[in-house]
Amino acid sequence: AKLEDFARADRELTDVIPSLSGEDEIEALIARARSSLWTEQTEQTMALASRAVELVGARDARDLEGPALALLSAAYTMRGDEGDLEKAIELGDHALDVWVSGARDLELAEHYHLHADAHYWAGVYPRTLELSRLAAETGGKDSYSAEYRLRGVGMQGICLAGLGRYEESLVAGENAIALSRKLGRSDNVVMNYSTLPLREI
Repeated sequence: AKLEDFARADRELTDVIPSLSGEDEIEALIARARSSLWTEQTEQTMALASRAVELVGARDARDLEGPALALLSAAYTMRGDEGDLEKAIELGDHALDVWVSGARDLELAEHYHLHADAHYWAGVYPRTLELSRLAAETGGKDSYSAEYRLRGVGMQGICLAGLGRYEESLVAGENAIALSRKLGRSDNVVMNYSTLPLREI
C-alpha cells in the first residue's frame, strides 16, 4: 500500500506544483521527490530535489534546507554513477549540519537510514552503525516513523557483520524481527537484513 500511496502522491503533486509559490512550492517539491525516491524514479528525484535546494537558497527557507539536501543525497546514492557515493555522503552530511533541531523527525529518521546506506556501501562501518542507531532512536519518537526504527535496527545488524562482530549482528537481527512483530509490521525488510550475517558466517 505504501508504494501505491507514493505513486498516487506523485501524480497528485504533479498537478498541484505549478500553482504553488513560496515555501508551499518547496514543500511540494520535497514531497514529490520523496515519492519518486521510493518508487525508484532516480532522475526525477534528482531533478525535483535539486530544484528544491535551489529554491531554498533563493527564498531563504532554511528550515527546508536539510530535508531538500537529504533527498538530493539519497538520489545520488540511488543512481550510483562514478563519484555519486562521495557526493551523496557530502550532501547528506551537510543536510545533518543544517537540519533544524527538533523538526521533521520522520524525515530525519528516513535520512539517517538512507545516509547509513551510503556509508555502508562506502565501507565506512563505524559511521554506518552510528547513523543506524540514530535512525532507530529517531524513528522511535513517532508512530509514523516505525519503518525507520525497524530499518535502523536491521541496518545495525548488517553493519556489525561488516565489522566482523557476528554474535552481536545475529542478536540485532533477531531483535529487529521481534520488534517488527511487536509493532504488527511486516518483517520482510528486517528478515532480509538478518540473513546477511548468516550468509557471511
